[in-house]
Amino acid sequence: AVGAPGVALAVLQAGNQESATLQPLAAAAEIAEANAVPLSILRDPQTLAQRTLPGMSEWLITMGVCTHLGCVPLGARPGENRGEFGGYFCPCHGSVYDTAARIRKGPAPKNLVVPPYVFTSPTSVLVGKKT
Repeated sequence: AVGAPGVALAVLQAGNQESATLQPLAAAAEIAEANAVPLSILRDPQTLAQRTLPGMSEWLITMGVCTHLGCVPLGARPGENRGEFGGYFCPCHGSVYDTAARIRKGPAPKNLVVPPYVFTSPTSVLVGKKT
């Protein structure tokens, strides 16, 4: 995933939330690819629209915790292994997530969790709170 050109986004946490991953899906091709995946092939079927805020599909915010056994998947930093679906890869047991952080392969039973969050400005997100 690539960042939105010229946009820096601050992530603020509310309460004692675990760390969240902010993954910009700025490339139109990447968003289109996520939207093109048939829900019928997903273990935990969710559209990209269900995992992002309305009008903000270029920003995906998830918990950086594998839903199998709580490991930390790779893919949030440049150069890390993103697995065969271009999203996240958990090296501990081989779970592979796509660019919408949906489980595609391996033992993880669910998609990466989308925590409650709200944009407090065009460049800031408060994780742990809903509007």
